Amino acid sequence: MNNWHKIYGFVVSHSVFHYFKDLDYAKDVLVKMIQKSNKKIAIFDINDKTKRNQYHQIRMANIDKKECKEKYKELEHLFYEKKLV
Repeated sequence: MNNWHKIYGFVVSHSVFHYFKDLDYAKDVLVKMIQKSNKKIAIFDINDKTKRNQYHQIRMANIDKKECKEKYKELEHLFYEKKLV
């Protein structure tokens, strides 16, 4: 059964926006979230572009640099301008 026609009270996103390929894709997802909700949407864990370096320092703090590159090689994170967050 196709659920695209269904509308939900709340649409929630947690820890996925930073895995999107670019801002245009994120905007498309946001529009779809709004279309699917008749009440509210909630988006958690959006990476602030001004904190990119801090994020990478924390992520690599307890792991060898080579191991980190291998582990996260296809998991590049997208960071957003604060005005968009």
